[in-house]
Amino acid sequence: MISESDKPGSGCGSMLLGCAGLCLVGLVLVMFLLNLSSDEDANSKQGPGSIEEEFPAGTEERLRFEVQQALSSVKAARVTLENGELKIVITGKDASRAAPTEADFQIENTRILKGIHESGFNDFSTIELISFVPILDKFGNEKLLNVSTMVFDRPTLDQINWENFRHVDLTSIAADFTFHEVVNRSE
Repeated sequence: MISESDKPGSGCGSMLLGCAGLCLVGLVLVMFLLNLSSDEDANSKQGPGSIEEEFPAGTEERLRFEVQQALSSVKAARVTLENGELKIVITGKDASRAAPTEADFQIENTRILKGIHESGFNDFSTIELISFVPILDKFGNEKLLNVSTMVFDRPTLDQINWENFRHVDLTSIAADFTFHEVVNRSE
């Protein structure tokens, strides 16, 4: 004989009540996590000067901080200063079959140069930005290629109004630049 609880449709009310309870618990958990995340954001931006206190303007530490902030999370930068030449080597971490575009490097390098400006660091005469990107060939082998090099002199950079500067003008103000043949320059 079949008991009442074994019949189809019986127990649905308690199952729905259980699902509703789980949904409510999940909703509370999500709200808690969102609130925690916004608290962390507020704590990381504790007010003017928190970055300034940790990385004072005009220092190499602030310069390195601003350069790394300008890059996406899939890139790393090595910053060196020697005889007035500031050299920033950018290395991508994710290999791609897609060819990078000239616009990609103009946008990225513009963000880096603006970050250098915002850092207040001025102890250089030239900046060389060198970009390496891992590229996959048709056989799936990864190669790290120097795909872009741009050189800028400080007097030129000092003239830039960063609020209105367009990344497409970057190559026209560079003292020198080269792109590897894999870079799509048609855009």
